[in-house]
Amino acid sequence: MHEVLPYSPPDNGGINRTNLFHKIWTEPRATLSYILAHHIAEHVAMLFVLGGITRAVGRAIMHYPTNKMGGSLTLILAIVGGSISGMITYTVYAWGMSLAGAWLGGKANTDQFKTILGWASIPSIAALLPLVPTLAVVSGEATSPPTPLLADALQTGCGLLQIGLSLWSTLILLKGVVLIQGFTRGRALANMLLPGGILVGLLLLISLFW
Repeated sequence: MHEVLPYSPPDNGGINRTNLFHKIWTEPRATLSYILAHHIAEHVAMLFVLGGITRAVGRAIMHYPTNKMGGSLTLILAIVGGSISGMITYTVYAWGMSLAGAWLGGKANTDQFKTILGWASIPSIAALLPLVPTLAVVSGEATSPPTPLLADALQTGCGLLQIGLSLWSTLILLKGVVLIQGFTRGRALANMLLPGGILVGLLLLISLFW
């Protein structure tokens, strides 16, 4: 049973269920506030899956021409593997942020973190639209195999696109953490970074005894 959040704005700026995917780009804080206040959680799993697929397709493009599999098989494997990794990675990260947030004095729960994390990923997911046809080109299935120069240009362009959209998603997530935790931006950023730092620390600790 979700509690009604106290920060639902009296004037939502025209935000409603029909324009959330548009408004999250331009009015992220108000959009996330609306989503949380109305407990709109039905899209989160789908966004986790699409986020994982986007990363998997991006990695597949970077691995050409060393990847000897065809573009179709690579895409299928990226969809299957990305779907699984997306659900696991985002869920664990949301749990990690909830735990780290509690250490920092926040009170948001894992479900709230999952919600803002899923919706914040929309800009990075948008990269999937050009990534799929790019995979077809670099794999040689859409046209004849590209020249090394064209392949390098496509890989560089996709990499830059993903970086730019991922930064946009990160900024939206930062606004979301500030919103649900009531933190300053600095503390919200620490809330986002701590789970990764803890994981790295655990891996280093394990390596000392391996």
